Amino acid sequence: MDKNKYQVDENISKKQLSTKRKSKFLKLGVIFVIFLVIIGTIFLNNLSINNKIKQADDYIENNECNKASEIYKEINKESKYLSKVQECNYKNAKTFLENKDYENAYKLFLEIKDYKDSDKYYLEAYYDQAKLFIENKEYYKAINMLFNITDYEDSRTLLNDSKYNLLKNANVGDIVYLGEYEQDNNLENGKEPIEWIVLGKDNDDLLLISRYILKKMRFGSTYLWEKSEVREWLNNEFYNESFNEKELKYIQKMITSNNTQDMVFCLSSEEARLFFESDKDRIAEPTQKLIDDGFKLSSNNAGNWWTRSVSRASNGKGVVPVESNGNVRSAGTNELAPAEYTYVDIGVRPSISININSTSSEAKNMVIYGHDSNTGLDNEPNVRSSNSGSSSSSSGTNTRKSCNGGVGCRSGWHPCNPNSRTGYCASCCKN
Repeated sequence: MDKNKYQVDENISKKQLSTKRKSKFLKLGVIFVIFLVIIGTIFLNNLSINNKIKQADDYIENNECNKASEIYKEINKESKYLSKVQECNYKNAKTFLENKDYENAYKLFLEIKDYKDSDKYYLEAYYDQAKLFIENKEYYKAINMLFNITDYEDSRTLLNDSKYNLLKNANVGDIVYLGEYEQDNNLENGKEPIEWIVLGKDNDDLLLISRYILKKMRFGSTYLWEKSEVREWLNNEFYNESFNEKELKYIQKMITSNNTQDMVFCLSSEEARLFFESDKDRIAEPTQKLIDDGFKLSSNNAGNWWTRSVSRASNGKGVVPVESNGNVRSAGTNELAPAEYTYVDIGVRPSISININSTSSEAKNMVIYGHDSNTGLDNEPNVRSSNSGSSSSSSGTNTRKSCNGGVGCRSGWHPCNPNSRTGYCASCCKN
């Protein structure tokens, strides 16, 4: 064998072996560096987490529970340190309670309702806040709270007293409570309190209309109010099931037409124009239950609602509704057609007249609120305050004249119609 060739091959082999060794050491070096980087990262990360935990613990010491909670969430340690945050909130909530800051107290106790006896303290703080509203004569706020805890202490009594006080001090335009009716479509929490708008007031007499549309139904098999299904439902099922014994005593029997007396009724079309300042004020939304039941909504989430008035428009007899935009349909030959009385997608807004101090069972006339009940025909001029909005259904010209305080008239501004069939304006209002 050629000695020189052998020597060359041996040198090549040594070089290849050396190269392999260098490559191996290089790989080991890279792996070691990566290992150091990982170890360093873990160490620094743990150091950072420990520093953040220490920072969160400092927040806990200073009762800054929310800041501590945010840090625990950031480092995914929320579940591990949840009890620390809960104890912090519990401590703060009790401090709020001791300092009579009931609102912040019950809100915090609600956040940690499953921690220790927070549920007990929540009720206590919630109840105390409602009582504070009563002391400050903020009955509306008190009622909204007390209705949620009627089984706690004397909340039911306080609720009824607050309703009474709200009614006693109510003025036109105020919201009051009377009765209960299913509205949120959650049968487990029972009926909800009915909210009413005060439309008229004469001393202790109040004319109310439900704030929301409570039911959808056809007017009946006839356009006549006295024979309507709406009237039947209002004065039986609704009347008997929505009010307690004490509240029933407040409700007055009203003459709603020449031959009809009702405890609960729909406004006439004229009353709908008279007792609301504008179309906007007549707009009403349905309850959640009605929405869930498929009640027809307009783009403004409102619905149409019945009056008790017959409309004898040129296309035939029907019933006058208030539309979802607040417009009251009328009977003139150039007006919108009335609603068919069998149409089911129109709602009911009950109206009642109450007197919380009266024990009289004698039927009253709407004249106490400045309006003499008519036969329900929609053939009276449009009655509207001078500062109200206009409507496409308006007809005729009417003005408000000052009332001289005659019998059966409201104080202040009074809508007078010199051509009224009853003639009550002539003896009540001065020019």
